[in-house]
Amino acid sequence: SFAATFNVLPTDSAAVLPLITDALDGVERLAIMAKRPVALIIDEFQRLVEGVHGRDAEGQLRSSMQRHKHVGYVLAGSNTRLLALMTTDPSRPFYNLGQRWFLGPVPRSDFTPFLRRGFRNIRAHIEEAALTRILDAAEDVPYNVQMLAHECWEQLYRDPPTSRRLTVAKVDAAADQLTRRLDSLYSQWWLQLTSI
Repeated sequence: SFAATFNVLPTDSAAVLPLITDALDGVERLAIMAKRPVALIIDEFQRLVEGVHGRDAEGQLRSSMQRHKHVGYVLAGSNTRLLALMTTDPSRPFYNLGQRWFLGPVPRSDFTPFLRRGFRNIRAHIEEAALTRILDAAEDVPYNVQMLAHECWEQLYRDPPTSRRLTVAKVDAAADQLTRRLDSLYSQWWLQLTSI
């Protein structure tokens, strides 16, 4: 298995979309050559179809995907409102496509050991309250948990190995750092919201 990342800004989706549909067609060709079915998971799928060219993007992606006989798709994302709208609105290209599953948060009993292993890999001393703080601050949203945990990991990794301690204060500092770094992005989204 392999993973690929596309970093797409909503304003340039018209330019990037042909690359994405070509990539999807390429996966279909590889599946045919390998004579094996392939499952392709596209996480944060809504980011491909947000913005000015959203409906066109949906139509082109649906057109490409429905021609594929050897690739099965899982379209996932955290914006459940938009994903639900895409599959329940009869005027949208992804209307009634496939099954819809809404997953809740990852159980803390599974997430906590995952986080603990990541920090132990760099020999960090871990305060259990810090792991809880990561989950609380990120509101158990997997993307947010991983982003905050990664920021904590990066900061700890820069510390000398003997002083790597994951504390609540370190988690709060990492959250502040992320907030400052992402402020312009979230401010842009905020300003694009309607008054309603």
